[in-house]
Amino acid sequence: MVNELYNELRKILLIDVHTHIDASHMSARGLHDILLYHMVISDLYSAGCPDGARLSDEPDEAETEKRIKNALPYIKYIRNTSCYWGMKIILRDLYDWEDDITEENWRRLDIIIRSKSKETAWAKKILNRAGIKRIGTELWRGHDGIADDVLQYSLEWAFFTRNQWNTYDTALLELEHAWNQETPGASLGVTADRSHKILLRKNTL
Repeated sequence: MVNELYNELRKILLIDVHTHIDASHMSARGLHDILLYHMVISDLYSAGCPDGARLSDEPDEAETEKRIKNALPYIKYIRNTSCYWGMKIILRDLYDWEDDITEENWRRLDIIIRSKSKETAWAKKILNRAGIKRIGTELWRGHDGIADDVLQYSLEWAFFTRNQWNTYDTALLELEHAWNQETPGASLGVTADRSHKILLRKNTL
C-alpha cells in the first residue's frame, strides 16, 4: 500500500514555483555557486569565517578564489547543519563527489562543476531526474525566452518587502529604482553599490 501510494505521488508533475534561476546559466557555474550560496555563507560566518557578505552577483575569478580559500578552514565546523547536508547531497548526486572539500582538492571539484555548466542540456537533465517539469523565476531572468520550455515567470519588481544588512531604507530605494525604469526589470541586487545608484525621474504625484 505504501509503495503504491508513493508510486502514484511520483506521477504528479512538479513545478518549482520559487527559484532565482537565470536562463543564461541554469546550473552552478563553479564551486562558488554551491559552497558560497548565501545561506551556507551564513553558517560559515557563524562558525568564524571572516567573510559574511554575499558574493557579487557576477563574481570574477579573484573574488571567488579568495572567498573559497577563506571558507575552507571553517567547513568542518558546519557539518551538523542542514545547509552542509544539502550541499553534500548536491555534490554527491550531481557531480559524483563524496570527498571532503580541502585546500588540496577544491580546484579539481571546481573544474568538474564548471565543465558540467558548459553542457547545454545539463540543467534540463537535472530537472528531469528530479521530476520537475517547469520552474518559476523572475521575468527579467528569461533573457528573451531562451529557456521558455522550462521557465515560467513572476514579476518580482520593486521588491520592497526586505531590508539589507545595516541598510534600513532599502524598501524606499527599491520603489525609487522601479519608478525610474520604463519597463519591468530586475530588483536591486543585494550587493548593489548604493553610491552608484542615480535616480533621474522625479515623482510628480
